[in-house]
Amino acid sequence: MGLKGVIVECFVGFWDYETAKVMVVKNRPLGIIYRSVQFLIVTYFTWYVFIIQKAYQEIETGPESSIYTKMNGVALSGDTVQDMVEYVRPSEGGDVISAILRKEVTHNQRQGVCAEHFSVPGANCTEDSDCTPQEIGMQGNGKRTGLCVPYYNQTFKTCQIKSWYVFIIQKAYQEIETGPESSIYTKMNGVALSGDTVQDMVEYVRPSEGGDVISAILRKEVTHNQRQGVCAEHFSVPGANCTEDSDCTPQEIGMQGNGKRTGLCVPYYNQTFKTCQIKSWCPIEEFAAVREPALKEAINFTVFIKNTVHFPKFRVLRGNTKGKKNLHSCTYNAVTNIYCPVFTLGYIAKQAEENFTELCETGGVIGVFINWKCNLDLDPSECYPQYAFRRLDLRKDLISSGYNYRFGKYYSRNGSEYRSLVKAFGMRIDVIVHGEAGKFSIIPTIINMVAAMTSVGICSFLCDWILLTFIDKNEIYSDVKFDGITSDPSRELATENTTVSQDSTHTDLSDNVQL
Repeated sequence: MGLKGVIVECFVGFWDYETAKVMVVKNRPLGIIYRSVQFLIVTYFTWYVFIIQKAYQEIETGPESSIYTKMNGVALSGDTVQDMVEYVRPSEGGDVISAILRKEVTHNQRQGVCAEHFSVPGANCTEDSDCTPQEIGMQGNGKRTGLCVPYYNQTFKTCQIKSWYVFIIQKAYQEIETGPESSIYTKMNGVALSGDTVQDMVEYVRPSEGGDVISAILRKEVTHNQRQGVCAEHFSVPGANCTEDSDCTPQEIGMQGNGKRTGLCVPYYNQTFKTCQIKSWCPIEEFAAVREPALKEAINFTVFIKNTVHFPKFRVLRGNTKGKKNLHSCTYNAVTNIYCPVFTLGYIAKQAEENFTELCETGGVIGVFINWKCNLDLDPSECYPQYAFRRLDLRKDLISSGYNYRFGKYYSRNGSEYRSLVKAFGMRIDVIVHGEAGKFSIIPTIINMVAAMTSVGICSFLCDWILLTFIDKNEIYSDVKFDGITSDPSRELATENTTVSQDSTHTDLSDNVQL
């Protein structure tokens, strides 16, 4: 046989289908063991793997999420009515919100000199030489002047310090880890006109220190010159409408209202109808709020987003800035400027398929997604960030759509405390980082190769099922494929044209069966 004949035979033989010969052994103990082990395996995969572990599901462990919180209610602090502006922190809401339940207030602090507290190490003294000038104690409250003075008209003395008369320091921060170790720093720039007033980032950016969440105030509704007093409740509050004093319960505080009721029924700000009188910050917001125009120039405000990711398993650190590029004179471009993470608010809204003018009216939450998908087997320059933008809040829900929050600006006039209550509508930007890095490893390679080769066995199962079920004369195939063996040695172990030996279980059906 020549080379051509060998090639032809191999080619023709390549398309033959071979199936393993199965021998049925009539042995009860062996069958019990086989079925028992088979039952345990099937039970394990059916109950634990598929039902308990839900192996039939595709799992996503990192959903894209946005959280917006708002707290409402009024409470009494002595004779003062407090609303959400006084007791809610932070005022702009977020995934963390707190309510102030009790306060310790130090009034009328100012910069000056005073005696250090006696509990501070080294603060007690008898003469000036006991106090080192210019010394700043980390456990103390200020810089020492070098003088030893009486402790607030007491008989003993402590070192004098330059400070606020008493210090109360509060710090808050969050550390967020999702996927890779990631750091996010944001900064917003731009100026805009509000009437005749020029506003910069100090007025319209919250929080001022930046972070993974930053918001720009696009429009405000301001209630000016509020102060503690009595005024009429708003008519939309349940039970606020009245015709006489008996309709108003004294000392009642409604959680949906604006203050504590005095028990009087008074005209609603010179209108013909009446509502219950309350003690609160007056005038109330619903009556006296002034709508200010939107900041049209805000569409050109820029947001700088600095992101650093660390893949500790591979010891790889990457950032979304590169080189010594002047970031003040560039803006992001997905093709030509991927390492300039400076975006305008107009660009962000456009990429999220939102109308910026509508955002100015209702506010909204936009997610900026930074995706790091790095193949570390390639050049490090191939590991770069990709940005996506999407609206996160439910804009179709008319009740809770948009984004707004309240805060107060306090001042004194003629010895009385006043405030301007600001309801801010803004564009909140949530920066969310996803990361994935891969590098060659022999262990997952072997596991996946074995799984791939094992899956090839499905082909034999499928073909056997077709062969023994649908093809003509399937009973003949079944008789030849399955041999029954019993303990009676007189029964033949092989059929015609079937060779059963220690080394082979190959059966050739080409002579007896018409294919």
